[in-house]
Amino acid sequence: MGGIYPGRQEYDVLDSDLQLVSGGCVPTVLSFGIKEEGEYILQEYWEPRGGSYYAADIRDKFPPKAAEAILTGMEDYSGQLKIQCDLQAKEIWENEVNTNSF
Repeated sequence: MGGIYPGRQEYDVLDSDLQLVSGGCVPTVLSFGIKEEGEYILQEYWEPRGGSYYAADIRDKFPPKAAEAILTGMEDYSGQLKIQCDLQAKEIWENEVNTNSF
């Protein structure tokens, strides 16, 4: 089982430039098994419920230190992911515009 923070954002083109439409960052657990052939298979995809359930779900799913890190450090981490997503989207957009391949 591994905890990851998928960052995802949606962009739109406005006046020939990218504009952020929406985005989010959610602690996620992906659990894999291995088939006899050695192939990995996804057994579980988990995200915490929102609202008043969020903290309890995090504490139920993650070890105590990890849960507290998620609950206290998520804002800083999500800010870093937003910057990373923005840079990647801008790089992809500029490459597409420059090569006219869209």
